[in-house]
Amino acid sequence: LQEAFTSRWVHSVNIPAQWSFAKEMIADKYEPFKKHPWFIAQFTPKNDGSQDLTSDLKAIEAETKKSSSQLLGVALNTFQKDYQTDAPIEQGLFGLGSAELGSVKPCQEDVRTGQQTCTEFPVYCLDAAAGQHAADVAGAWDGTTNAHGACPASDHDFDDEEEPSLVV
Repeated sequence: LQEAFTSRWVHSVNIPAQWSFAKEMIADKYEPFKKHPWFIAQFTPKNDGSQDLTSDLKAIEAETKKSSSQLLGVALNTFQKDYQTDAPIEQGLFGLGSAELGSVKPCQEDVRTGQQTCTEFPVYCLDAAAGQHAADVAGAWDGTTNAHGACPASDHDFDDEEEPSLVV
């Protein structure tokens, strides 16, 4: 077990704060743990306007490129607004738009009975305006929120044969 920990362990942290705080409290003090890389598993941007998320993401990427850094990267919390609560949770890069793009029918198997259950669900377009921070994230890597899967502003947004990939 010790060998597995020593050779494969990666630390992860959840950070509901700006990068400057995480850098000061973790990245700049990580020397004693340098044998183990780390990543930000749940980076939760502030919604009060006090954070420049684009700059934070660029700074995090710059940190990962330093030869002395053990930071592997960052995953944002949460891709899509949570609509399964009575009042949708306002975190999430995207909300769902009203345009239905198709449907999916995932299946799951009950481990006790072996019975397979398949349920059909609609697939809606992604609406950056109904979420939080999608444009900030896209801006960190010169991306766009207007691409395949995004809610079109008009029916003619994706007339070209080459649709851009959704880059956030």
